[in-house]
Amino acid sequence: MRDAVAAEAAGVPTVLVLNRALLGIAGETARVVGRPDLPIVAVAEPLFGRSRDEIAAVAAPLAPAVEDALVASS
Repeated sequence: MRDAVAAEAAGVPTVLVLNRALLGIAGETARVVGRPDLPIVAVAEPLFGRSRDEIAAVAAPLAPAVEDALVASS
């Protein structure tokens, strides 16, 4: 979360990808730090502890949503 906020503050287009269970706290944190419009894409399952290949398999279907969020925020 902090990395995404810092990247956005530095002008780097950013989309935060995180577990759906964290959406509420991520949205509130983004609001509190002055980035209420920070694009967030949720994944249904936790990614922590997974291999690079497993993360890639879960993340690949999210590409269109990430692209849409980047385009919408530019």
